[in-house]
Amino acid sequence: MGTEDDSELVRRLFALLTMKLEDAATEAVEGQGANQQLTFHIARAENVAALCREAQALAETIVTIANAIGGLSR
Repeated sequence: MGTEDDSELVRRLFALLTMKLEDAATEAVEGQGANQQLTFHIARAENVAALCREAQALAETIVTIANAIGGLSR
C-alpha cells in the first residue's frame, strides 16, 4: 500500500491530466469555428494531438506509479 505522499503525487498527476484534457477540449471547440483559414484548423488539430500525447504520458505515469506502490485501492 502506498504512502500519503504517493497518494498526493497521484492526485497531482490527475490534476495535470485533467488540465491537459481541458486544454485539448478548448482547442477542439475553437477548431469548430466557421470561416477560418485551413492553417487555423491545422494548428488547432496539431495542438489537440500534442495535448493528447501529453495526457497519455501522464496517464501512463499514473499507472506506473500505482503499480510500483502496489496498486491503489479500487
